[in-house]
Amino acid sequence: MHGGICLNGECDCRQGFSGKFCEVTQAVPDRTNYLLLLKYFLLFIVMILLIVVFIALTVFIYKKIKEWNDSRPLPTPPRDPRPADEDDMAGAAIPYRESQYGQNPDLQ
Repeated sequence: MHGGICLNGECDCRQGFSGKFCEVTQAVPDRTNYLLLLKYFLLFIVMILLIVVFIALTVFIYKKIKEWNDSRPLPTPPRDPRPADEDDMAGAAIPYRESQYGQNPDLQ
């Protein structure tokens, strides 16, 4: 009974059972380490809180940097100190004539 092995009128019972046919239940001490489980649970809670604080600080810093960047004036582009030559403008405004069929009329 209850997983015991009986030979020649004597039974070898599993832990927690006794008696002639393993019919008597004995109290088995609980070996669960609740203090260790509590430590792991608290460590888990602390890690979750640290992650939440890290995310909140990141969002706060992002908003402050964005606010600071939005309040700054835009930089003016640097001006070219040399005057524009015709050589600089060569080929910049070449007209391209098209025929009604989309081809260059000079090539027809």
